[in-house]
Amino acid sequence: MGNTDNTWQEVSTTIVGENASHVHFSATVPSLSWFAVTGEKPAAPILYWVVVVAVIIVISIVLIWWLWKKQTPSVAPPQGVGVATGFQAHSERALNRKEPRVTSSPKPLPP
Repeated sequence: MGNTDNTWQEVSTTIVGENASHVHFSATVPSLSWFAVTGEKPAAPILYWVVVVAVIIVISIVLIWWLWKKQTPSVAPPQGVGVATGFQAHSERALNRKEPRVTSSPKPLPP
């Protein structure tokens, strides 16, 4: 921008060089005057916003899963209790009965 007649006028510029700390501009002005270099901050690229939204979604999913897992009762047997096969379970039930067990073979039926 150039200051002519106590008003600032926008002047077209081109970048003629730049390095890590400086940018060099070129402009054509009608007369020598005070000048100011201004600019606009570029908008964040779309990839930035895609990554931000993806991270928020992943954190939300993990948090929901963790809360759900915390509230769901465990279906695992208590510690010290093993998983018994059908035969083992039947045998253990028979041993724990209070009824007398038959230890001899049954008598044959009369003819």
